[in-house]
Amino acid sequence: MAPTVGLSVVLGGEGYRGMDSLIVASDDCLRGGGEAGALMRSIDWSSTPLGPVELWPPSLRTIVAVMLSSRFAMRVLWGPEFIVLYNDAYRPILGETKHPAAMGSPAASIFAEVWALVGPVFQRVRRGDAVSFDDALLPLDRNGYLEDCYFTVSYSPIRDEYGSVGGVLGVVHETTDRVLAERRLATLRDLAGCSTPDATPEEACLQASRALDRNRADVPSTLLYLVDDDGRGARRVDTTGLDDDGLPAPASVDLDPAAIAPWPLGRAASAGRCLVVGDLPRRPGELSAGSAAVLPLTRPGRARALGFLVARINPRLAFDDRYRDFLELAGERIASTLATAITSQEERRDASASAALSAKLTQLEAALEEALLVKDEFLSTMNHELRTPLNAILGWTRMIRSGRVAVDQQKHALETIERNAVAETRLIEDLLDVSRMTSGSLRLDVAPVDLAEVVCAAVEAMRPSAEARWIRLQVALDPHAGEVLGDRERLDQVVSSLLSNALKFSHREGRVEVSLERADRSTRLTVRDHGEGIAPGFLPFVFGHFRQGDQSITRRHGGAGLGLAIARHLVELHGGAITAESEGEGRGATFTVSIPFGRRG
Repeated sequence: MAPTVGLSVVLGGEGYRGMDSLIVASDDCLRGGGEAGALMRSIDWSSTPLGPVELWPPSLRTIVAVMLSSRFAMRVLWGPEFIVLYNDAYRPILGETKHPAAMGSPAASIFAEVWALVGPVFQRVRRGDAVSFDDALLPLDRNGYLEDCYFTVSYSPIRDEYGSVGGVLGVVHETTDRVLAERRLATLRDLAGCSTPDATPEEACLQASRALDRNRADVPSTLLYLVDDDGRGARRVDTTGLDDDGLPAPASVDLDPAAIAPWPLGRAASAGRCLVVGDLPRRPGELSAGSAAVLPLTRPGRARALGFLVARINPRLAFDDRYRDFLELAGERIASTLATAITSQEERRDASASAALSAKLTQLEAALEEALLVKDEFLSTMNHELRTPLNAILGWTRMIRSGRVAVDQQKHALETIERNAVAETRLIEDLLDVSRMTSGSLRLDVAPVDLAEVVCAAVEAMRPSAEARWIRLQVALDPHAGEVLGDRERLDQVVSSLLSNALKFSHREGRVEVSLERADRSTRLTVRDHGEGIAPGFLPFVFGHFRQGDQSITRRHGGAGLGLAIARHLVELHGGAITAESEGEGRGATFTVSIPFGRRG
């Protein structure tokens, strides 16, 4: 509530004695009154619309005497021209530009900047109505610029001796300081409580901007910047009030102290205090160039700025210590909110990193356990695969040396020994290839290769094995598939491995399809069987080292689980790709190899 201003006038010393006792003599009405009274006594009133003091109506002389002796700010507006009279308490309201010229002048000329607002009010009072306002805004040009001023006022009609309204009595209390203080305190309170605990620095800036935007009377427009991680620049995060404002708002600003255009953010950070930038574009409706405050946002006790607040200064307010203190306190509130947001973000990052590390360790532990299991399975498989041919070789060798093999069985014995020796050699070569792959020492002997010839040779080599199990080999080769640059022996190893794998897992009397065709910029080989198939869960690991599917199946068919891993490595050395597809167990599998034309290893 605005303060209530009371005024009591006591006329006469022993009670009411009639109208004559209310009349103030002409030589007494201007007595005293301090500076205002002296000014009134120095004026030649005969040259003003009011005329000589001795001709003033008794009602005017009486109210002037009351006004001059009052400690409250009062003014009298007399006659149809509202001639201005005021006391010492009213003098500060006029500032430096309206006093002393206001005394005895028409109100319309003295208060021209607000006459559209107050003129109708004064006319209403002249019609006999009393009017009052609390914390009314009146932009006054009283100190060389248009200033937002706030007043609680009471306007009352002054009636003359004939009962008509001769003038207006105004009792005025300026509330500018209180209104500004309450408004700024509300903004600081909003800034202190605007952020949420889990807000990011960017979100904290947005919330602070919303709080500032609710007080455009003190901060007409703002820019909020956050310092980049490298500390060399600042990026704009949010703005307020820039509609037709003309305030420069670059998306990023160099923080070099020598860089001052358009905003000296680096210099403000180095100085650690508020800097004022002048000669800014005028806002619509303003007569003078604008200015803005640049404030570094720093944590308490820290020198490094977290960000910057650029706030346009309201040209209708004096940029005094209280205005500066308000902006600096606003900057401190925003900096505190930013510091909390950054700390929370760092804590979340640390927690996330810790959780990711924990998850990674869990994955590594699981991978290690799986690798140990794969190793154990591989060693068990290798034990079986190495011992099987060795047992056959040793068994037949001992039987021959002991003379227990008949002459007609010796050829079969030697063929068995040779076949198992070849298998043992192939297994050892596979192990050596894996070792070369791991060390990166496996190299290709590159030359032009007709891949169709390689496929034909591999099919013919595998045909006896297929026929032994009544498996049909269906071959479709494009004679124009084209040559590739590669290692013939290694390409034969790839084709043979895929064919051997397809035959191994095909059902008796099954079918294996082999096709070679030209595809865009590569030659594509497809080997498809209709046998055991691949479980969906194992398909992503089918080309892994030492990886095998169902052990009961692989144990039945034999193999160390190295062929597909070696095949993939060899294909990739040729610049190609190999893929495996299967609709599931019992649905067969399809392997596709693409080797680009003209690729050298």
